This record gives sequence, C-alpha cells and structure tokens, in this order.
Amino acid sequence: MEETKTKLKNAKWYALRVVSGKEKKAIENLEFELDVNDLNKFVENLLLPMEKEFKLKNGKKVSKEKLTFPGYLLLQADLNGELERIVKRTNFIIEFIGDSGQPTALKQKEVDRIIGKIEETADENYVPYIVGEFVDIVDGPFSTFKGEITEVNEAKKTLKVNVAIFGRVNAVDLSYLQVEKNTE
Repeated sequence: MEETKTKLKNAKWYALRVVSGKEKKAIENLEFELDVNDLNKFVENLLLPMEKEFKLKNGKKVSKEKLTFPGYLLLQADLNGELERIVKRTNFIIEFIGDSGQPTALKQKEVDRIIGKIEETADENYVPYIVGEFVDIVDGPFSTFKGEITEVNEAKKTLKVNVAIFGRVNAVDLSYLQVEKNTE
C-alpha cells in the first residue's frame, strides 16, 4: 500500500485490533484480500506504526524498528459494507476499534499525532537531558551505576555524570545512548 494513490473524498482513518505479534502478517493478509476482491480502490493507506529505537550493543550503536502500538494497525479507507466484511474476516485481524466492534473513525488530530510521532523518531532518537537529572548507566564500565548529570553537550550528544565509586564522587563522560532516564 505504499504506492501513491488518488485521494479518496470520504477516506477516514480506522484502527484495527490484530493478533499481537502477527501485525505484519495481518497487513500481508489484508493486502492479499484487497487484491483478490478488487477493493484496493477504496483503500488509501494501510499503516503499521513503527519507530526507530537506538541502543548500544557491545559498544556499537544499533537501530531496530519497534512497533509503536503493538496489536494495532491503521487503515485509511472509504469504508463500505463489502470492504468492512473483508477486513473483519481477514486472518489475524480481530476487529475494528469502536463501539461493539463497529468501525469508528479516528479523529484527524489523533492520526496526525501518531504519524508525527513516527516521523519524529525517524530522525536520530534525540533524548533531551537536563542538568541535575538522575540517570541509570546501561553500557560501558560503569553500567548498573546511577548518577547525576552535571553537564550536557548537545552537539556531541554526550553527558558529564557524577557517579559515586567506592564512596567518592567522580565525573564520567558518557554518550546519550549509554544512559537511560532514572524512573525511580
């Protein structure tokens, strides 16, 4: 469904609940059913909200795509009875989100927020830290330590963190990816 289509006048966004862990298979099955039943003309977009997640693994930055809303996918379509029936009977799709499984269109504001969140995470996974904030160190020789941020270098995406080691406070330089915000 990534090819550009002509805009449908009455197309609205709908959320579909799908079997968790089978989201990609649900999209494949739905695309197949739409092709077989010649209903592609009523569907403008089929979206599985994903975001990039960056982590450090063995000292290297690794990006991985992660589902934003596991167990859900979004459908932009001019919904009619036949299309609704085909969607509901497609393997791995449980139901439309709405009252009693009846399709309820999402507000454009909600869709914009979801799509905006996806685009926002597409550029480097920027996590703003502030001086005085406490963080957990998750990578490097000081992993499992906690510390307080004393300096933030946004250009290099590094932090200076005070860490208590053997009873003494030491300043340690760390990358954004080597720390996580403290949740305690």
